[in-house]
Amino acid sequence: MMIDFRQYWSAFQLVTEGLNPYQPEVMHAFQQSYFGDRGAIETVMMWNPPWLLLFLSPILWMDYKYSEIAWSVLNIGILTISIFLLLRGESIISGFLERVLFIIVLASFPPLIDSLKFGQLGLFLLLGTILVFYGLVQKKAWLFGLSLCLISVKPHIFLILGAFLGSWIITTRQFGYIIKGIAALSALIILTLYIWPGILQNWLIAMLDQPKSEIIFRPWQWKTATITTSIREQFLLSEPDLGYSFALSIWLYVFVPIAIFLGAIHKRAKLEAMLPLLLCLSLILSPFTWYFDMTVLLICYPRLIRYFGAWLLLGFHALVFLFSYFWLNAQHHFWWFSIVMCMMYAVAIRSSIVKPKIISF
Repeated sequence: MMIDFRQYWSAFQLVTEGLNPYQPEVMHAFQQSYFGDRGAIETVMMWNPPWLLLFLSPILWMDYKYSEIAWSVLNIGILTISIFLLLRGESIISGFLERVLFIIVLASFPPLIDSLKFGQLGLFLLLGTILVFYGLVQKKAWLFGLSLCLISVKPHIFLILGAFLGSWIITTRQFGYIIKGIAALSALIILTLYIWPGILQNWLIAMLDQPKSEIIFRPWQWKTATITTSIREQFLLSEPDLGYSFALSIWLYVFVPIAIFLGAIHKRAKLEAMLPLLLCLSLILSPFTWYFDMTVLLICYPRLIRYFGAWLLLGFHALVFLFSYFWLNAQHHFWWFSIVMCMMYAVAIRSSIVKPKIISF
């Protein structure tokens, strides 16, 4: 059973019955009644914005067994489309063997495997990220706006990137991106409220009101793969609510202003090179980032493969799998992964001319 997919399916069943999926007692009672006899003990809450249910509604209306199968098939389809889009932009990868190796490297990305195992949104976010970047680089504002809706289901992992892009767009006076982004998100929210009146209010109340609960883990109790979680655990362990406030405030008062400053001074920045780097920084400094959320970092791989070669990256994947099997057995143990990816990408883009090493040892 995909542990995390339960939250999306359960939330959809509740909201279609007119119940509040963001109320822990309601979610707990439903999951215990439906999944209790299947060995599921822990109640898994959905904290994502309610329009996620709108995106997934075509597969969530079915019985859980069939919804889970449909979600797996959909993920494979999204992975295929994502690989095609990443491969399409790499004219240097022309031979059959090179393409096969490229696909194997992408498909063996450790956070991607984790996302598939848990039934999470990693590939959903990856496709949205690819399309957002493509819309920016190719100057397709409507594609940017529509794709922004996809990544808005987990906005907290794009905060640094979002702050940079907002500053960059304003500085370069390309307001069409902002207008179309706001238009697309507004239309999505209005449609969600039309179908499920009051659900947005329920979500906002759940996110702003974080009392202690014996039933579920709330966001301020999460141990995720970020620097902010590590600092919180080291210095604020006895006061988890204070740690939650710290995790939210550290990027507000420190990292977001830095991102805005960078966006303002890099008027002529090469977005195709800078955006993946800023995405890495967003994941590193996010208040909450799970290991499977790092699936979006696959967008860095075309440049990484060109610079480091496919075999070296496959070896890196094997090493990560080895560590995760024997030693790293919890999500927060992978706080270092996005940092390593950031460093590797920074090395790969240090020169605008890199030697092709797709199948080299």
